[in-house]
Amino acid sequence: MAEPVTTTGAAAASVGLMGLLVGWLGPVGGDVMMVFLSAICGVFIAISGIRTTFGQALSLLTLGSFVSLLMSWAVSSAISSQIPSLQGPYLPSIIAMMIGFSSNRLPQIMKALSQKVENKLGVKDE
Repeated sequence: MAEPVTTTGAAAASVGLMGLLVGWLGPVGGDVMMVFLSAICGVFIAISGIRTTFGQALSLLTLGSFVSLLMSWAVSSAISSQIPSLQGPYLPSIIAMMIGFSSNRLPQIMKALSQKVENKLGVKDE
């Protein structure tokens, strides 16, 4: 019987993986790779809940990981400016995984956000 993965074990594995990536790719490359791997993990979780063809899954993986990679630093910077105690080296990785996890719902999320902004601005459909 396999033992459950604890938070401490996951943190140790994350720190170890980050150390390997920093040694291999340099400090900036290690951070980027860690965020990219987190985004891919999140997208895999999102894909596991839906039935798709291989092509659809590959396009969702590409788009979800790309959006996660682009948005994670911006979102983590905004969160850190509002709540400074959350600032840390692993926050972009956590954000990337959360964005990747919701990648199959990104169109609905973006539509809801744009409608909310349009309602605030008073834009009417004609």
